[in-house]
Amino acid sequence: MRWFLALSLLLASAAQAQEEPLAACLACHTEAADAPGPSLNGIVGRPVASLPNFRYSGPLRRSGIVWNEANLRAFITDPQSVAPGTRMPYAGASPQEAARITAALIARGKSK
Repeated sequence: MRWFLALSLLLASAAQAQEEPLAACLACHTEAADAPGPSLNGIVGRPVASLPNFRYSGPLRRSGIVWNEANLRAFITDPQSVAPGTRMPYAGASPQEAARITAALIARGKSK
């Protein structure tokens, strides 16, 4: 029975660690209809500005980007360099933090 409890705690801890880099992102990027940012669920492989019922900026709609590891990392590091004029109110993360966030988004997509 103790091994089961230990395994449960380990799995819960691993899931929490995976979400931790996304904590700040998930403050805006939720499933709510009135969320300030679009959902991040399944973002890898999804065309930019493709979720219905979210008002994307013109620069994002016109970008033609399909999210992948490289362009997500670049956008998280400096959104304006990827989509100049985007309305995302985020100055960007360090390259190291962007790599952690991108890895968490990729892992999140695989677990859903």
